[in-house]
Amino acid sequence: MVRYTFKSRVAHLVLMIFCVLSFSASAEKRNNQNVMLIIDASGSMWGKINGEAKIDIARNAISKLVKTWNKQTKIGVMAYGHRRKGDCKDIQTIAPLGKINASQVISILGDLNPKGKTPLSASIKAAATMLKSSEEAATVILVSDGLETCGMDPCLVAKQLKKDNINFRAHVIGFDIKSISDTSKLKCIAENTGGKFITANNTTELNKALDEVKQVAVKKVVVKKVVKKVVVKPIPPKKAIVKTTKINRYAAYKLPSSCKKKRTMFLRTKTKMGGIEECMKIIVTKGGELTIDGIISHSIYIIESGGKVVTKGNQSSVNVFVKAGGELQNVSSWIGRVENDGGKVVNISGDIKRFRMKSGTTIVQEGDIDSAIIDGGYFTMYDGDLKILKVNSGVVKISTAVDVDNQEGAASVELIAPKAKK
Repeated sequence: MVRYTFKSRVAHLVLMIFCVLSFSASAEKRNNQNVMLIIDASGSMWGKINGEAKIDIARNAISKLVKTWNKQTKIGVMAYGHRRKGDCKDIQTIAPLGKINASQVISILGDLNPKGKTPLSASIKAAATMLKSSEEAATVILVSDGLETCGMDPCLVAKQLKKDNINFRAHVIGFDIKSISDTSKLKCIAENTGGKFITANNTTELNKALDEVKQVAVKKVVVKKVVKKVVVKPIPPKKAIVKTTKINRYAAYKLPSSCKKKRTMFLRTKTKMGGIEECMKIIVTKGGELTIDGIISHSIYIIESGGKVVTKGNQSSVNVFVKAGGELQNVSSWIGRVENDGGKVVNISGDIKRFRMKSGTTIVQEGDIDSAIIDGGYFTMYDGDLKILKVNSGVVKISTAVDVDNQEGAASVELIAPKAKK
């Protein structure tokens, strides 16, 4: 048996504390920052302070900044609004991120010619993208005399950039900002990223503000690394999975595969259609009445109870399904096939290529029928003048005399002579 003395227990406790502290420290790393300086060179920078253009004041102040910049801290310089009028994409990197070349930057600053818009948000996002390639802390210094003029919200952009990179921050210098409202719209960029906001209204204040943010930017900072905890969740007991399937009762009515663009219409009111249409599935429900006076091809009509369809014109390669309580009127029209499932079909001087009828179906017919399917049987009529045809348990009753031929598989056919005229 191993016995622990008081000293051994204390030593063990100290060792555990040291291990915990070591792990916590490994979650942080001290390092220099990478900095992007953004200069507002929009048209408003030609405004004057004490007789001197704001762009000239900014050039001189930034020239002093880059001359005294700590070479151990990488910096890049961007400008916007200096090349084109009205262009929200006028954002340019005039010095890439790296060791500063002061004389080169000062020379480029002298060529800036303010003339364009103020894409604040887009320039901050572009700077953050350049800084994101490094694991070091990312800092933006923005010098601007105005607000966003390109439709974005810099406050929301700043908040999202901070969310995406915990080590990102933006310091903002509001140069010659006139109103409290405008000040707050710039201040939120710094507040949402943990940076500084400083106002400057003249040459002295701008030099002081740049020096202040420089002191913050060049010092070493704590880079935070997020240590994710692994949480093991207990596996819950399996439950019976009940799957529910939504049945589409119209799915069985399929349009031809040759249709590239297929359309489905549900009609519950009176509607008229004309012209030339194709590849349509039209469902007419209770209260719906569709009148078609045109050329329709490769389509399907489904007539529900309480629905009515009146066809005129040429209905080429069209199938009609009439449900119980539905009605089809085929007026001087040609239809490919009609399946009557307890509904009513009135065919006035029209042609129907094929009928399929179930027991109890009623058809009023004044035209010709080439062929029909009745309870699985077939028959063909030529030169017929069919007025009323009723189907009842496979018995066909025709009220006027017709020639019947090729009764292949018909259940039974009963011909009734017409009544004598009085």
